[in-house]
Amino acid sequence: MFTSPQAAPATGCASFSGQPGVVRVFCGGPTKGTLTVDGKATPLSGGSCEDSVAGFAVNVGVVSTSDVTGTVPDYFGAVLVGTSGTLAANVGGKRHAASDVKMTVSADQKTVHAEDTSLRGAKLVADVTCG
Repeated sequence: MFTSPQAAPATGCASFSGQPGVVRVFCGGPTKGTLTVDGKATPLSGGSCEDSVAGFAVNVGVVSTSDVTGTVPDYFGAVLVGTSGTLAANVGGKRHAASDVKMTVSADQKTVHAEDTSLRGAKLVADVTCG
C-alpha cells in the first residue's frame, strides 16, 4: 500500500483519499489509458468515463489542488462538449491544461483520443479505453 504522495502512481490512488489538497480520486473503475507528455508515456488506470447531457467526461487518477502534500499525484481528465474539449493533466509532478482540445470519442464510447499543446507548451496525447 502506498502511503506517500511521492511514491504513489494513479493505480494506488485510493491511498490519497482524505489527504490535504485531494479533491477526488478516480481509482476504482475500469478505465485505463496512457498519457504522453512531450514523448514520455505514463500509464493510468482505475478511472471512469461518463456521458451526460453536459458532455462526455473521462477521469483517471487523483484530482488535487496546490495544497496537496508532496509531489502532485498523476491525473488525467478531459471533457468534450459538442465539438470542443478541455483537458487537465498532472504527471511527473507537473500540472498541464489545454482548451480547444482535439478530442475524439468512438461511436460506442469505448475509446477516447485527445491531443493538444498545453498552456506550458508541452505536447499532450491521451489514449483512454473506457471499461
